[in-house]
Amino acid sequence: MGITQSAGTEHNVYWNIGHLLGNEFEDIIYEILIKEYQIRLNKDIKIKQTPRRNDRGKDIIIEFSCQTLSLFDISFSRGEFDKVTIYIECKSTNSRHALRREKFMPSIEKGGRPGINYYVLLTNSKILSADYYEADQLLNSRKIKFVLVDQYLLARFLINKNYYDYFEEIPIYDGEDDYYVQSQVYE
Repeated sequence: MGITQSAGTEHNVYWNIGHLLGNEFEDIIYEILIKEYQIRLNKDIKIKQTPRRNDRGKDIIIEFSCQTLSLFDISFSRGEFDKVTIYIECKSTNSRHALRREKFMPSIEKGGRPGINYYVLLTNSKILSADYYEADQLLNSRKIKFVLVDQYLLARFLINKNYYDYFEEIPIYDGEDDYYVQSQVYE
């Protein structure tokens, strides 16, 4: 039996996105990205939505040649590369529980291919730290940086950019990022 201890302000707030699951969630994220970078599209940023079926672990592909790109308020660096490729896999749920590894690891295993620099798992949920570690280790072994945009980071981005009209319900944060630590010890 495990004992869970917490300190700080809980950021993991349940986010019911109603009927906007699966393809609709992907379409909204794609639309937001196009809106966000419309001035720079086909100049130093390219954004492509993949086919609905057999997408091989990615829903959106972003390529950029500028020095850095801020994506969901996270900075992505080009480093020594001429261009950078980012795969985004969107996973949505109305469950109150963490997104389980069997829902996203097959996508990571398929999508983590040579030639990409970053793999972003974007979700309106959260994942367990052990699952994060496993995904990070797998992609690291392929020289790919793993980035998680979970419910907190996604909601904070949508609120900061005033994208309220895309979702019926976005968890409201007070704008202050307090700390939150949670650990579990098995007895």
